[in-house]
Amino acid sequence: MISRATLPKTWSGLLPQSIDPSVLARLGHKDLDVDNDVYATLLRECERSKSLSQGRYIHAHILASGKSGKTFLGNLLVRMYGKCGSIADAKEAFDQIHRKNVFSWTIMLGAFADCGHHRQAIQIYHAMVLEGVRPDCVAFASIAGICSELQCFQAGKAIHDCVLEQGAESDVIVANNLVTMYSKCGRIDGARCVFRRIKNKNPISWNAMIAAFAQCGDFASALELYVEHPVPDKITLILAAKACASLGDLDRGREIHARAVELGLESDLLVANSLIGMYGKCYCVGDAKRLFDGLEAKNRDVISWNSIIAAYILAGMSSQALELFRERMDVEPNRITFIALIDACSTLCDLEQGRWIHERIRSSEFAREVAVENGLLLMYAKCGSIEEAMAIFESMEGRRTLATSLVIMYCKFGCVADAMAVFSGMRSRDVVAWTAMITAFSQQEHTSMEAVDYFCQMDLDGSKPDEVTFASVLGSIARLGLLSRGRSVHCDVLACGFQSDVVVGTALLDMYSKCGSLIDAKRAFDDLGGSRNLVSWNAMIAAMAKHGDWSSGFELYRAMILEGVRPNDVTFTNMLFLCSHGGGGDRECGIWDACASIVLEFGVKITPDHHCSIVDVLGRSGRLEEAEEFVDKGMGFEPGIVEYRTLLGSCTVACDMERGARVAQRVMEIEPQTSMAYSLLAKILRRFCS
Repeated sequence: MISRATLPKTWSGLLPQSIDPSVLARLGHKDLDVDNDVYATLLRECERSKSLSQGRYIHAHILASGKSGKTFLGNLLVRMYGKCGSIADAKEAFDQIHRKNVFSWTIMLGAFADCGHHRQAIQIYHAMVLEGVRPDCVAFASIAGICSELQCFQAGKAIHDCVLEQGAESDVIVANNLVTMYSKCGRIDGARCVFRRIKNKNPISWNAMIAAFAQCGDFASALELYVEHPVPDKITLILAAKACASLGDLDRGREIHARAVELGLESDLLVANSLIGMYGKCYCVGDAKRLFDGLEAKNRDVISWNSIIAAYILAGMSSQALELFRERMDVEPNRITFIALIDACSTLCDLEQGRWIHERIRSSEFAREVAVENGLLLMYAKCGSIEEAMAIFESMEGRRTLATSLVIMYCKFGCVADAMAVFSGMRSRDVVAWTAMITAFSQQEHTSMEAVDYFCQMDLDGSKPDEVTFASVLGSIARLGLLSRGRSVHCDVLACGFQSDVVVGTALLDMYSKCGSLIDAKRAFDDLGGSRNLVSWNAMIAAMAKHGDWSSGFELYRAMILEGVRPNDVTFTNMLFLCSHGGGGDRECGIWDACASIVLEFGVKITPDHHCSIVDVLGRSGRLEEAEEFVDKGMGFEPGIVEYRTLLGSCTVACDMERGARVAQRVMEIEPQTSMAYSLLAKILRRFCS
C-alpha cells in the first residue's frame, strides 16, 4: 500500500509537472491500494503546479479504485481541474460526487469563476440553494465577487438578502465583496450602507470603500475616507493619489506623497507611478520628473514612462515628451505610449517626428491596432500629409473601421461634406462615426441644427451615445437655445448613467444656463457631486453671473475655495463680472476682495482682458481716481482704446468733467477719427450744467 510515509522527503520542492515517476509507476498497478491522503497530496501538487495531464492520470487511478464518488477526493478533483483551467473535467468530477456538501458546491462555483464562466457560477449557486444546501461565507464571498465582475445588481442584491437572512454580513470578507459589488453596479449608497455596518473593518474594507467612491466619481469623499483610514497601506495611497489627480488637488496630493515617504513607500513602483500621474494631471511636471528620476532606471516600467510622457504633454511640453522618448526611454513602449506620442506630434504638427514614431510602430506588435492606426491617420491629416493619411487608411483592416476612420479624418480636417458622403454610404455605423459627425457639426454655429438632427437619427439607428456624443450635442442645443430638446437629451444622459461625468455634467449646466433655466443648471451641477472640477465650478459661477444671481455666484466661489479648488484666469473673469454688476454695497466689496485674493494669494496673472474689466469695476463703483491710475500704470500692458472708452463712460455717469476731459483727450489721440469722445464729453458737460 502506498501511504504518506512512502512519498519522497523532497516532495515540497518538486518542480511543476514532475511528480516522482516512481510514484506514478507504482500507481500503474491496478491492484495497489492507495491511501486517500496520498491521493490528496498528489492532487494538491497537481493543483499547485497546474499539471493537468498528471491530474487526469491520478483521476483515472481513483476511478479504477472505486473511490471517485467520495466527497473528500471529489472536492479535491474539482478544485484541481478548476485551477488547471479545465472546467469540463471539473464539472464531470463534480457530477461524480455522490454526497455533495457545501464545500463541493462552493469549490465548483469557484472553478467556474476561475475559468471566467461567471454566469454558470451564478447558476451553480442557485442550484445549490434549490438543493437545500445553505451557502457558507466562502460561497457568499465568491458569488458576491462574481456579481461584481458581471455588474449584475439584481443578482447581487438577491445575494445580499440571503447574506442578511443568514447573518453572514458580519464576515468581513463577505462584507468587503458586497461593498465592491455595489460599487461596480453603480450603487454607492448600498456600498456605503454595508461599509458602515462592518464592525471589524480591515485595510481591505477601507480600500474597497475608497475605491467605491472613486468608481462613482465622488473623489472628494474618497479623500475624506482616506484621511479617516487608521492604517493606510500601499493600495490606499494609490487610490488617494488617483483621486487627487482627478480633482486636480495638488496640496492634498503633496500630503499623500509625504505620507508615502513616511511609510517608506515612495520608491515602491506602483505608488511612485500613481504619484507621477497625479503630479502630471496637476500640471506639476517638475515634481513628476523629480519623482521619476528618483526611481532606479532598472525599476521603471512602461507605466512609469507613460506617466511622465503624459505629464509633459498635459503641461503643453510635447517637444520635451518626444525628446525624452527618443533619448532616454529604455523599456519597450506599449500601445498607450505610441498613442500619446502620436498625439504630441499632432499637437506640434511635426511631420518629421511623426514619421519617425511611425517607423518605430511598424517594428512593434501595435502596428495593426485600430487606436494606433486611427491616431496615425489623424496625425498625418493634421500635418497636411493627405497622401500618407490615405496610405494608412488603405492599409487598415475591416471596411467598417476604414469608413469610420475616414469619417473621423475628414471631420478633423474640416472636410465635412466629404465626411457626410462617406457616412451616407456606410451600411453599419458605430458610435464613433456618429459622434465624429455630430462633433463636426457642433463646432460650427451654422451647422448646430444638423448636429441635433444627427443625434436624433443616431437614436433611431439604435446606436448608444457616449460621453463625447452628449457633450457635443448639448453644445449645439445650448447655442440654439432649445430648452425642451435639452431636457430630452438630459433624460438620455440619466438613462445612460453619465450625469456624474464631469464633461457631460458641465455641458448640461452650460446648456441650461444658455437656455435660460438657472434652476436646471444648478441641478446638473449638484448631480456632478464629487466629480466637479475647476471647469464645472467656473461654468456654474458664470451661469449665476449671467442670470444676475450675484449673491449665489459669490457664495459658490467661496464654496469652491473651501473645497480646495484653486481659481484660474477664467474664475477671475467671472468674479470681475460679478463685481461689476453686483449692485454695490458690502457684497460688492466682498467680491472685490475675492478678486484681489485670486491675484495675490493664488497667483493668477492679470491679462489684457482682465485689465479692461478691472477698469469697468472701479468705474462702476465710483472709484474713478483708482481707475485712472490703474489705466495709466498699465500693469505691464500698453493701455488701449477699450480701457479709455470704458473709463470715459464711467466719467460720463459720474459727471466728472475734469477727468472726463483728460480721458477724452487720450481717446482722441489714439483714435482721432472717432466722434465717440466728443459726444460723451458733450454729455458730461450737459449734465454738469444742469
